[in-house]
Amino acid sequence: MPRRPKDLLRNLWLLLLPLLYLLPTGAGASDHWHWAFQVPVRLDPPSVEGAPVNPIDAFVRARLEEQHLSASPEADPRTLLRRLYLDLTGLLPTPAETDAFVAATQKNPGAARREVVKKLLASPHYGERWGRHWLDLARYGESDGYLGDTERRWAWRYRDWVVAAVNRDQPYDQFSIEQLAGDLLPEATAGQLIAAGFHRNSLRNTEAGVDKELHRTKEVIDRVNATATTWLALTLACAECHNHKHDPLKHDEFYQFYAFFNNLEDSDPVIPLPGETEKYEAALADWEKGLRPLEAKLATEEKEALPARRAAWESSVAPLPAAVEWSVLRPTEAKSGASDTMKILEDGSIAVTGRRGRNPDTVTYTVEAELPDTDKNKVISAIRLEVIGSPGSGRKPGLGAGRGKEGAFALSHLSARFRSDEGAARSLAWESIAVSAADPGTSPDEVLDAKATGGWSVSHHTRRSHFAVFRLKEPLPLTPGGRLTFTLANKQPGGLSLRHFRLSATADADVREPSILPADVREALEVEPGRRDERQRESIASFHRGIDPLWDDLRLAIDRHLAKKPDAPSSQVQTLTERQEERRESFVHIRGDYTRRGETVTPGVPAVLHDLKTRVPGAVPDRLDLAHWLFDEANPITARVAVNQIWQHLFGVGLVATSDDFGTEGAPPSHPALLDWLATEYRRLGWSRKALIELIVDSETYRQSSALPGGPDLESPDNALLWRQNSFRVDAEIVRDIHLDASGLLSRKIGGESVYPPLPGFVTEVGRSVKWPESKGEDRYRRGLYIFLKRTILYPALTSFDAPATDVSCSRRDRSNSPMQALTLLNDPVFHECAEVLGKSLWEKHGNDSRTALVDLYERCLNRAPEASEVDTLLSALTDFTSESDPEQALAATARVVLNLDEFITRD
Repeated sequence: MPRRPKDLLRNLWLLLLPLLYLLPTGAGASDHWHWAFQVPVRLDPPSVEGAPVNPIDAFVRARLEEQHLSASPEADPRTLLRRLYLDLTGLLPTPAETDAFVAATQKNPGAARREVVKKLLASPHYGERWGRHWLDLARYGESDGYLGDTERRWAWRYRDWVVAAVNRDQPYDQFSIEQLAGDLLPEATAGQLIAAGFHRNSLRNTEAGVDKELHRTKEVIDRVNATATTWLALTLACAECHNHKHDPLKHDEFYQFYAFFNNLEDSDPVIPLPGETEKYEAALADWEKGLRPLEAKLATEEKEALPARRAAWESSVAPLPAAVEWSVLRPTEAKSGASDTMKILEDGSIAVTGRRGRNPDTVTYTVEAELPDTDKNKVISAIRLEVIGSPGSGRKPGLGAGRGKEGAFALSHLSARFRSDEGAARSLAWESIAVSAADPGTSPDEVLDAKATGGWSVSHHTRRSHFAVFRLKEPLPLTPGGRLTFTLANKQPGGLSLRHFRLSATADADVREPSILPADVREALEVEPGRRDERQRESIASFHRGIDPLWDDLRLAIDRHLAKKPDAPSSQVQTLTERQEERRESFVHIRGDYTRRGETVTPGVPAVLHDLKTRVPGAVPDRLDLAHWLFDEANPITARVAVNQIWQHLFGVGLVATSDDFGTEGAPPSHPALLDWLATEYRRLGWSRKALIELIVDSETYRQSSALPGGPDLESPDNALLWRQNSFRVDAEIVRDIHLDASGLLSRKIGGESVYPPLPGFVTEVGRSVKWPESKGEDRYRRGLYIFLKRTILYPALTSFDAPATDVSCSRRDRSNSPMQALTLLNDPVFHECAEVLGKSLWEKHGNDSRTALVDLYERCLNRAPEASEVDTLLSALTDFTSESDPEQALAATARVVLNLDEFITRD
């Protein structure tokens, strides 16, 4: 018994407080007496035997003492460590971490425990574990739902924002305000806009013929219900059609709340994401640092060495060969056998680009061209194909003549067909081909053979133009109105098609070799050096740079570096913003029918709760005002709901068992004084989720054993008084994660686009136009948090273990125990592969030392050594397996046995 009057009064209040929470509510003055509608009262922790250090234990023990019950002893170190890892990160401790903790506990249990807790709270995997809890409330999904179920390409950015916010321990009030009204904050950041995507998680029906206003209304109603469930734990949805039958929530108040969200519109802006600008600037600085010496080397080359080589080249080409007059064949049509786009330019050349950047491995182009002017060209004796490159200049990279790597190109065959105006047609026969350059070991002559697969290819110095001259066996007489149709085919793999090319014709009977000199360069070279003007000098210099091998190599090094320039940050996100046009009016929907409009309403909150204040007096309240109202000190519910959710994740059930219903039909709190103390403590801690978790897991109440000795359970069968810890199966994603973790397959990569682990083929046949591009490499083994959440086809292994549907907010998951779960663990390919890899690892490490291998298996999976009887049982099973398969496979089969134990997927 307490020895001081003050203690006596405090404990008397603790006895009476539960009675207050059980008072009935209804219409009228009694509405406000329901416990959830009263501002939390912070009482000093009661005096109990043993004087616990943690205030939580004082409140719990006081309730136990009332019922003459005792707390359970502390869990053994191995069990406690496994519990902490599963609760805080959803992963397993390694055998080495377990041994280290056991040793540290023997010296200083409190210090060892607190060190582990701080390490786990600082782990990036903590954000994944606790971010997943929040995503349940946010009804997070990555597709629209309904029959169409269109994918939402940027939804994962919201998931990553949640994980990052939880990891950096963003205060819960700010965490919530940004999700409810991030777009309304002054100078909203990219992260705040992403956070506002909380309400983009509503389902959306995009099917043809739907009533758009009906489904828009459904989205708004979903946002009302999600807000009420997540922050208020009130069944406001029951007032959609009429006054709430049990709680003091009126029909018109539902639509006042509805009005907060009725003016929203989807928005998908392209913006720099949080932290990307800093990373970009740092990467850009490194890139600049690498570019400067390359530019300096090229500048030195152009100033000191290139002029001498240019003069030597001019001497080598003098005297100039006789000029060949080429007439450009003007294309009238250009088509690709692939999905390429072929654009005819003003100079008669053709530029080719791939659809969405694609580059076909092999391709055929067809070009129809007009004949040249017959007054100048009575016949055609040769055709020239000019594959056009573009040397770089300054920080503008050069462009290769082809579409292969660094501008490489290839041509396997070129054919031509002439059609006269009268309709007569004939194919042109080639006598020979001559090229300006070709890769060593290639045979350009093969271009003349339609059956050949080799041909002309160039992979070096591709930023200059290259030429091929096709000489006809017989000159082609020209007739007015005739057409030439060319077919250019590349059969060589590697995406070596032409990027930019032009066709020309000549009547010159003596042309044998392709002249690489453009007309303007030839004209400039014919002028004496001392009499050339600036334009002529630049024409020669520019052309020479393109054909000088040393300059080209230096320029190529710059172009390669230019290609590595970091992209400026700009990423698309999905969010919500206020409608910019005239604000939508909101009405009461009579009996919930949106077509039957009742009285007009403005944004407001239930009258049973505290008053709503606006930032601007007299203004219409908005979502930011609503968010501030939720965290007003006068709000009696928000903090209670938040700490109850945290308690639920650490004990399996909340202090209020109905974590989604704090109304009169919900369960009363098992420890009302503790609930209120935690609610006020959460505020006092600055809404720090990590600090509150650290406080709870350090309590003796949390650290209790979950074992059932058989005594007090008869007095408290549901353990509502917390005389022991609760034992429960881990969440669906964690079932998969710890299998991957124990086997060594788990990828610990954080964030990024969702992944597509193997999925049974028949599953995709259920949905409409389902695409499931199976992930490769480590992405197959990422955490369940990152599996793509397609609403019509949820990942089967997760749904078997009660992963929630994503159409409504889920504050507490079901925990079923079904035969399907056992069959999933036994037969699902992922779990089977984990056993195979684990068995292989044990064999490689221990070989035929079966007893040691089994001890290692237990320590990896269960964080304890097996008992002698367990070893004997598994050795017997291993012997049977070995008689049917090789020793490695036998160990894999034995690993499947342990991975299928209830203990493995249970958090004690």
